Amino acid sequence: MSSHQKENRGKVSIAMATYNGARYVREQLDSLLAQTEPPAEIVICDDGSTDGTVELLQTYAQQDARIRLFCNDVSLGVNRNFLQAMARCSGDWIMLCDQDDYWYPEKIERCLGAAMDLPQQLPLLVTSRAIPVDVEGRPLARLQERADYQAGYWTLLGHNSQGCTLLMNRLLVQQVLELPVPNERELVDPQTGKPIVYFDWAIGLLAVMLGVKLDLGQVLMDYRIHPKNVTAHPSYYRGGSLRARIERWLKQTYTGYEAYVLYQPKRKLILEWVYAYCREKVAPEYANVVNQVLQIHTSDSWLSKLKILRQLPKDYPFRLKLLVSLKWLSQSR
Repeated sequence: MSSHQKENRGKVSIAMATYNGARYVREQLDSLLAQTEPPAEIVICDDGSTDGTVELLQTYAQQDARIRLFCNDVSLGVNRNFLQAMARCSGDWIMLCDQDDYWYPEKIERCLGAAMDLPQQLPLLVTSRAIPVDVEGRPLARLQERADYQAGYWTLLGHNSQGCTLLMNRLLVQQVLELPVPNERELVDPQTGKPIVYFDWAIGLLAVMLGVKLDLGQVLMDYRIHPKNVTAHPSYYRGGSLRARIERWLKQTYTGYEAYVLYQPKRKLILEWVYAYCREKVAPEYANVVNQVLQIHTSDSWLSKLKILRQLPKDYPFRLKLLVSLKWLSQSR
């Protein structure tokens, strides 16, 4: 592809949220700067790091004018920190970025290339896949690269794409920034202190309800798992009880955060939250599906929940069907 064609595709901004990530952020920044399609800017919002992260970021910013660093006066938490990073981006396209991962060189180029085939007048989202790795970069799971999986339908059912894999156009970003933020008590689990609702879930739902979502099905980055992760922990992939190991085996034919079962309260919370915001804009066919999913959420009968399995595509992994069935059965006891 010629440089002129690339220029016509618009500028890409990367929104990165950091907090005490000095151990890994250098490798991540190097991978961003080595992209075959370079980003126009990298907007970094730090949420009060005390481990040398800010000093390292300042060094990078002094060496590359594309890096714009902002330091919060007070801690905002992961959701609001990412939102303000997105709000400060000026590009036509925005990608979210964690501080401790590693992007493959063609990640931006492939995601942006796929976006060019989608209707530009709609809010649109392109997602890819991320393989979980340990602190040394060794894979923790196997991923099957398969495109789409009926991205829109499965997003409504609870399959969210990881925030670190997303490419959004400006129209979708505007919708995300206008979405009312839930009460802080709803966002954080009082026992763990970790967020219950992440904005990448909302982004996927907004794209499906108001525009287009495409899942490339390609692994384009390493998703690093370590004890200080906000959203995951190494034990999720290794060790644990026999049941945990069986469930992990069942998940291995799917990607990232597997299609979660529908009874989980947090899934119902976020679906209701996003749907309340864009109810009047949702296409009728999607409104019907949303209402159906909400009915499944509130049903106490595992038999009624299992009816949804009849609607799974025939080529969908059998292991995932079995996993969902076992989850629902165990929940009904």
